[in-house]
Amino acid sequence: MGFTNIVGNAQGTLGAINNIAQSVLSLFGVDVVGIYDNDTFEQLFQTARPMKANINRSAKIMEHPIETGSVVQDFMIIQPVDIELSMVLASDGEYQAVYQSIKGYFLSGTQVSIQTKADVFPDMLIQAMPHEESADMFDAIPLAIKLRQIQMVTVQYQALTASNVQQPQDQSTVQTGAQQPQQSALYQIGSFLGGIFN
Repeated sequence: MGFTNIVGNAQGTLGAINNIAQSVLSLFGVDVVGIYDNDTFEQLFQTARPMKANINRSAKIMEHPIETGSVVQDFMIIQPVDIELSMVLASDGEYQAVYQSIKGYFLSGTQVSIQTKADVFPDMLIQAMPHEESADMFDAIPLAIKLRQIQMVTVQYQALTASNVQQPQDQSTVQTGAQQPQQSALYQIGSFLGGIFN
């Protein structure tokens, strides 16, 4: 038996195991690809059948020109994951209920998790949910849900001391106590003239 036959048999066995696993999961009402609650990981929209998932992972490479005219790439920022999930709302009499449920998550900005064969993507928001209705698909509604991952950051504030600012009025006033407002020279001149003419 040649190496090619062994590899082919192994791939066939893995494919069969994958098919069996998907069949077993479908018996319990769990999809291999699906939308899940971000906290409880309970499957959402179970009657909306996922057909295709297009996952886009990308990064922004930072480029800096140097004196020789060359461009140096020395840093990259990982961008949020974008997913387009094509689904079909099957003809089980629950079109409106499932659609309204998806719309509720869209309008409220509730985070969900997307599970695919390759990975799990948490903290996703539905940013678009276009669909098409036509006579060609009288017994189903195709729906393309576009999701984007949100990245949470914690912002910290720190008071600046007099040595850290250029203008004295920009320094922190936390420890200065109650202050009386200062009157400008123009205000004092106006008050003086007002006292003379009144």
